[in-house]
Amino acid sequence: MASTDHGDGVFEDCVEDPSATTHNPLKDEQPEASSSSPAIANGDRTGGSSSPQTPHSQQIQEKFQAARVEYENRRYVACREKSMDLLRQRNLPPITRCLTLQLFASCSYYYGAKHALEQALIIANELGDLDPDQVLRKNVESLLEDLEEYRPKDGAPRQYIEELEFDDH
Repeated sequence: MASTDHGDGVFEDCVEDPSATTHNPLKDEQPEASSSSPAIANGDRTGGSSSPQTPHSQQIQEKFQAARVEYENRRYVACREKSMDLLRQRNLPPITRCLTLQLFASCSYYYGAKHALEQALIIANELGDLDPDQVLRKNVESLLEDLEEYRPKDGAPRQYIEELEFDDH
């Protein structure tokens, strides 16, 4: 598998106009206020939802949850791969796309993470009424700031991910 962490246009298909999606975003995908990681930002709100999901929406939700579970279980390489698979989906709702880019960034080394978060910021800025309080945009901006402060920019970036994945603390 080719490296997905370089800024070689990997995410170019990820940016889309929110109004261009052929269906409404999932009802259970409302961004929350600040959380410790984007993996937790979406939460699990599928139970109790009054609106039925289409098979496509359900499949997208299941794929996102699978990537999130990998993140929560500290299997960051698997999370990154599942996130990238989800980002390749056509007609991915913009909020899901933004959250998936955040999840992908959390599992990537500096340059891939920065590029993913920049794309997520573009999407978050275009959400309009889907994110009226701009919580998602603020979350992405915060993650970009944290990236600059805490993520190593040089050295052995893959080693950084491996250390995260195998650290038992």
